[in-house]
Amino acid sequence: MLGPSKAGKTCALAAFEAACYVDAQDPTCTLGVTSDRDGDNDDPLGRFMVRWIGRDQPLPNTDHKRDYRVQVTTRVAGGMFRPERVHATWLHCGDGRGEDIFTIGDEASDTQSKEGEARMLADARNATTLVLAVDSTAPALELIETHLQRRLDQIAEATSGEEPAHPIGYRLLRRLGLGATVPPPPWRRRLRAARFLLLLTKIDVLAEKAWQQLRRNGSRTTPFQIARSIDSIGLAMELLGERPLRRIRRAMGIDAKLAIGVASATGFHRGGETFLSWSRGKDHDHRLREWSPYGIREALRFITTGACEGPVQLVGGESDLSLASPIPLQSNSFVSLERAP
Repeated sequence: MLGPSKAGKTCALAAFEAACYVDAQDPTCTLGVTSDRDGDNDDPLGRFMVRWIGRDQPLPNTDHKRDYRVQVTTRVAGGMFRPERVHATWLHCGDGRGEDIFTIGDEASDTQSKEGEARMLADARNATTLVLAVDSTAPALELIETHLQRRLDQIAEATSGEEPAHPIGYRLLRRLGLGATVPPPPWRRRLRAARFLLLLTKIDVLAEKAWQQLRRNGSRTTPFQIARSIDSIGLAMELLGERPLRRIRRAMGIDAKLAIGVASATGFHRGGETFLSWSRGKDHDHRLREWSPYGIREALRFITTGACEGPVQLVGGESDLSLASPIPLQSNSFVSLERAP
């Protein structure tokens, strides 16, 4: 999991387990998460969650790279002639300092930064799924433009050329030994990951800002309804533009999946307001009972299975990463809302 500093990477990891109990659009598939603990039965993500959600303590930036092992159990319901299936997958999640990869200012020269950078890049090269977390309220576009292409080049590895999709007529002629011979495609650098998720975090904060603006115009919608109406790909295009998304797509293998999702580790309360607004003044037990992340379950399902649902949308091709005209963020035109009469 990569991303600039304060993009919400550790918060998303801490919300994995709680997200599995959020109502899903697809009841035929359920998820369960178990954190891998050390010999002292320590659960660093659990402790982080209690301090973060239960006591609302200001959390410092991640100070060094941490590795978490999380077991995700996917249970797929059966049918009359199909048995129920259970798949268990171990996720090795790496979480480090955002500034080690997306350096602010001059390149870091201290030993800790160099070691953290080397470890995170090594993990990314071997990852089956890469997650780039971006704060939807402050996307740090300057850092992404400065560092993303270089980091993709460092993570990618040289692979044999991938065979493009030839027309069926040409494939038949080639099988019969007829037709012109096409030279093999050249070697190029590709990401090894089979899946890449661009996760736009803190969507609750963005939705609440839009809600405040719409409320002044007479809208009766809620922040939760706004979040559910957001087009993930459209919002990513508005926040980052075409170039970063095309760089990611072109660095991936032909068969790899690129998805864009919106999420909030703190989520929303049942009444539709954001959890952060609802929880003000509440005791820590009440806060822990009512906490329900948004979009994290769908992100976790894509990470483990490649399936897209709800706020996680699959990018079908580069044609999905083009806008005829820019979308003004303040107009909230990337969402579909009904105004009050």
